[in-house]
Amino acid sequence: MALRLGVAGAAYLLVAAVLGTLASAGVLISLLVAVLAGLAFAAPIAAYSATLETEGQQFSALFRFVVMPMTLLAGTFFPVGQLPEWVRPVAWLTPLWHGTELSRGAAFGGLPLLEAVGHLAYLLMLLGAGTWLGVRTFARRLAA
Repeated sequence: MALRLGVAGAAYLLVAAVLGTLASAGVLISLLVAVLAGLAFAAPIAAYSATLETEGQQFSALFRFVVMPMTLLAGTFFPVGQLPEWVRPVAWLTPLWHGTELSRGAAFGGLPLLEAVGHLAYLLMLLGAGTWLGVRTFARRLAA
């Protein structure tokens, strides 16, 4: 998963470099952040997929009710501050929001160290929990 995320992210950076839009060398750090954010989302999904007997409607519902709202609410396309007050905590729970904040901080600067550490810790926690659950679930399924 990390290799695939890294190659896809590097392709976007290559296109941005060809177009002359790279702001600083910090975009290389933002590539690492993008891989981490992708893994932080993919690990729990992989753990969830290990519990399914068939693909069925579960992944359609996951993309419709989790991935799409996360994409719209995570502050990637417009600031989270423009969302209604009651929606903002939902955005703050998404790994995409944390990855976006870290990536912007790496590429453009201005992200305080304590906030960066908090975003990094949240993504690492999701990755660790998802990996632990995935290993546990896959091991249980293989033993059965």
